[in-house]
Amino acid sequence: MQNQLKINDGVLCILINRRRLLLLKRLAIPFIINHGVWSFITGKLNKKESYLSAAYREIEEETKITKDNLILVMKPFRARLFDIYNGRQWQNTVFIFYSNTRKVKLNIENSKFRWALMSDIKNHKEYTNVFCNEKKMLRILSKALTPL
Repeated sequence: MQNQLKINDGVLCILINRRRLLLLKRLAIPFIINHGVWSFITGKLNKKESYLSAAYREIEEETKITKDNLILVMKPFRARLFDIYNGRQWQNTVFIFYSNTRKVKLNIENSKFRWALMSDIKNHKEYTNVFCNEKKMLRILSKALTPL
């Protein structure tokens, strides 16, 4: 399990704009983890890259939203994720950002995007939970949305 965690260690980025959370629909290709599901932005670290640098890079690669449009909401934290198809688990560092734009241009890893309400996330409306501890994540997301 330790090797598995190290191999898949990466980032998960949640973007908030006007009390909505950005969801991306993963392309339905089997070699992509959690293919075909709605989720947040995820990605692996490059060699010698910090978690924060990886977060900004993945956001820009997958949505074309740049660092200049983002404000980090809270201290990053670790969360355990799973592949819904085979149950494989790993940990990522989670970043929550406020975005001052809703303009998204997807890369080839994702087929669609939408800005979802918190109720959509809680009710799994076009959202697939990939967190091993969903209740904890929902509390954290609610807290991040509170000052808005």
